[in-house]
Amino acid sequence: MPSRTVCVASVALASFLALSAAETTARADTSATGNETWTPKAALAPQSLFALRGTASSASSQPDSLGLGASVQSSTYVTLSFLTLRSTGAGAIGGSRHGTEGLWSSDLALGALLPIGAGHGPFVRVGARGYMFGNDNTWLSSFEAPAGSLGYQVMRGRWLFEVAGRTGLIIDGRHTRYGTVQGFEVLQRRRLGASPEWGGHVALGYGFAQLEGEYMRVAISDGIDAPLHVASLSACLRPSSIGVCADYRSWRTDVRYVDGGVRPHDVSYAGLSIGFWIP
Repeated sequence: MPSRTVCVASVALASFLALSAAETTARADTSATGNETWTPKAALAPQSLFALRGTASSASSQPDSLGLGASVQSSTYVTLSFLTLRSTGAGAIGGSRHGTEGLWSSDLALGALLPIGAGHGPFVRVGARGYMFGNDNTWLSSFEAPAGSLGYQVMRGRWLFEVAGRTGLIIDGRHTRYGTVQGFEVLQRRRLGASPEWGGHVALGYGFAQLEGEYMRVAISDGIDAPLHVASLSACLRPSSIGVCADYRSWRTDVRYVDGGVRPHDVSYAGLSIGFWIP
């Protein structure tokens, strides 16, 4: 399966070059009296966690697998006056018992925030999102544009809290299981093209720690009743230039097999990354 291996490796390596932003929070100015006044400032210096990574993955009707590789992860929140931006991303490449394994994900959205108090207010953003994950047995992908979100943000001093609902349109994507029938390789997959989705995210951070969770439900119009459920959770610590991130992702849906039957093809993927924040 060399073509799939080359594809997975190319995707993950390209994400290393594309990801450059990392966890950023607004700063508060402190006067001589010690009182904080809300003065949002954008931190534009690129920062990312470049790390060694251990992984664990599982999929329906396939053995569990452990892997080792390298990764880069980032999460940026910038609020400047009425402008607000959120950018998250991850890229990983490595090997496991299922061959070369790679991950790429990106979520970029820009919009407006209405400050109704010191460092907090409702916001609306519009952007684009996508992910790709694959190995010798599985290929998952989704590309979404536009994606619109409506939520509320508190970003003051060292604190960050944000919660938002989201909806958008999946332009294209795949949920594929590679299998073998009578010695021949076969594809058992669902196509996600022109499918609406809804979901949201929540983020909580304080100083060197940040936690984020996301959910997405995709309604696929292909005659199979089961929607696609995608969920992710990540936690990062930056006590110094050395940092650690842990993440978990899951994809759940049904796939039509070559024998005509419809059966679950659920995939989960977890990683622990330890490395250096740059710069």
